[in-house]
Amino acid sequence: MAAKAMSYSVLTITHGRGDRLANLIAGANQSSLVPAEIVVVFMSQRDEPKLESTVPVRRVHVEGEPLPLAAARNLAATSASTNTLIFLDVDCIPARDLARVLIGSIATNGGIVMATPRYLREPPTIPLCFDDLHLGSVEHPGRSKLAVGPVADYNAFWSLCFGMTGDDFSKVGGFDTDYAGYGAEDTDFARRAQRASVPLHLASGVAYHQFHQTHRPPLNHFEDIVRNAKVFFRKWQAWPMEGWLRQFNAGGYIAWDTGASDIMVLRRPTDLEIAASRSDDAFG
Repeated sequence: MAAKAMSYSVLTITHGRGDRLANLIAGANQSSLVPAEIVVVFMSQRDEPKLESTVPVRRVHVEGEPLPLAAARNLAATSASTNTLIFLDVDCIPARDLARVLIGSIATNGGIVMATPRYLREPPTIPLCFDDLHLGSVEHPGRSKLAVGPVADYNAFWSLCFGMTGDDFSKVGGFDTDYAGYGAEDTDFARRAQRASVPLHLASGVAYHQFHQTHRPPLNHFEDIVRNAKVFFRKWQAWPMEGWLRQFNAGGYIAWDTGASDIMVLRRPTDLEIAASRSDDAFG
């Protein structure tokens, strides 16, 4: 593959996660194939952190409440100066060979190529040590049975870490900005990729997911999840995020089942309930 063809952009979106963004950038700077740029989209955030990087960092901004995740990813893609895009969640640290593996798979297979995430159980040491990252991380139990290669089930798509060309991103149509806040925009993206005959693959390249406390169930995103689930159902006549909706139903927050055509909100979680849902599980 010619050097010019291997030029690529790392894309990430963030809101108030300066420490994790710094680790992502540090990892990208140490890649065996250094990116042409790192595009950072700050969502509703003006107090930007100081970033150290030998790779050029392109800073762009998008406003919105709730956080405009779909619009931010689209802006990242259109702001890139290369046609090879590697999307990384701000919690991800790319392994040294992640980009080389993803770009090789994109060149061979086309379409969307997902990376293999490994989850850290504690914050990484600084400066980064990739051997320690690998030894201190584990596979997600829900992903361990997914084989490297073509992926037939597009429901397996995760927007956590993936690569594709800008041309294929345009073919899919980007992320649907009818979704705002957390949930379902990536499932929708995968469905439209399948409809557009854009193939989906899993590669062996690793991204390390930085540890942070989560909520189980994600009551902190209750409003977003319910709203976006309704948007998805109106569009596809199917329910996304069924596991979370079942938990909300079991908790008495909503009236819903898989055969329903709508979600009835019975009550919203209280601040105490949201606080009690906090979890130290690395896989949240």
